[in-house]
Order: sequence, then C-alpha cells, then structure tokens
Amino acid sequence: MSVWGFSVLGRALGGLLHYRWKLPREKKFAIALTVYLAINLLEGGYLYTPLNVMRLACFLVGILGVTSYTIRISATQAYVPNGMRGRFNGAFAMLDTSGALLGELLAGAALNYLPMRPTLSVFMGIVGLAALVFIYGGRRSIRPIYNTHA
Repeated sequence: MSVWGFSVLGRALGGLLHYRWKLPREKKFAIALTVYLAINLLEGGYLYTPLNVMRLACFLVGILGVTSYTIRISATQAYVPNGMRGRFNGAFAMLDTSGALLGELLAGAALNYLPMRPTLSVFMGIVGLAALVFIYGGRRSIRPIYNTHA
C-alpha cells in the first residue's frame, strides 16, 4: 500500500506543479516522449528494487503520469474542433481502456506460466517500444500538435 500511496502523492504534487508552471511550448513533444519512456523504465524495473526505491519509482511515475496526461490532453483539446471533442474524448477513453484491459488480460495469462518480475518488465518493454514506434515514429504529425498549443 505504501508503494502505491507514493504514486498518489506523486500525482498530487505533479498536479500542483503543472498548475504553477507551464512547460515550454516548443519542448512538449520531447518532454512527452521522454516521460512515456521513463514511465515504462520505472514501472518495468521497480519490482527488482528495495522498498524505498520502489516508493521513489512510484512517486516519480505519479509525477510523470500527470505530465504526460497534461501535455496530451491540452494539446489534443486545443487541436480538436469543439464539436468533435466529446466524440474524440470518448473514442480515446475507449481505446485507452481497451488497450489497458487487453494488456492486463495478457499479462495475467502469462503469469500462469512465467514469473511476475520478468513478465512485468517484458510488458512494459512492449509499451515502451510502442511509444517509440507510434509516438517517435509519428513525430512529424504529433510534434506540431504537442508543440503548437500552450
């Protein structure tokens, strides 16, 4: 409980930080990609660390999670026309939840045959690879959306 509690604290602090300071507009894509990859590294490796390092990793994931959410949502909300925002948000939430549930189902099935730590690491590696393929690979289209809006 204390490990995941630090994630909640990180989210709270991340929210306060984003309320007080604005990220540089021209750096948002680079920040978001770095955050996506850092979250996957932290979540893929924290089970191999001592308890206090786990807490720190989850705290950082909390802060970074708010950062990625803030950049992604503010950019897409400014980019998507007003009349389409509800549909866009609904479609995004459905795809996001479906992907998370599918990943959890597959990981749960894999845990019937494989140890927990390496399974988590492999799945977080797959998510990190997806960030490189889709976000970095689509940078010509995504960077202008992330970096254009305040």
